[in-house]
Amino acid sequence: NVSAVTDMNHMFANTLEFNEDITDWNVSSVIKMNGMFKDAKAFDFDISNWKAVEVTNMTEMFRNAKAFGQDIATLIASKVPRQNCSANLMTEQEDTSNEMFKGASAMSPWNMPR
Repeated sequence: NVSAVTDMNHMFANTLEFNEDITDWNVSSVIKMNGMFKDAKAFDFDISNWKAVEVTNMTEMFRNAKAFGQDIATLIASKVPRQNCSANLMTEQEDTSNEMFKGASAMSPWNMPR
């Protein structure tokens, strides 16, 4: 149960084999997801139903997560800024998601809503 967790910074960073199903995690209390899957070589599970409504920073969240190719267009992260973000993430803010998908070569390019 991660419903009370507020900081997931680098939680799975640099993991070589992590590819567990975390689809149903309740991340509604999380504020920080910086580098959460950075350099996670195998992770590729659907997290599109996550309601990351309190997250304010997803900088480098998927950086170099080479296997991750899920569609996260419906992931709700309304407090996360759009700057340098290359996915159709539901967000209303303007900064601090720098290089969120840099090097995530399995990700499809999307357009951000204006």
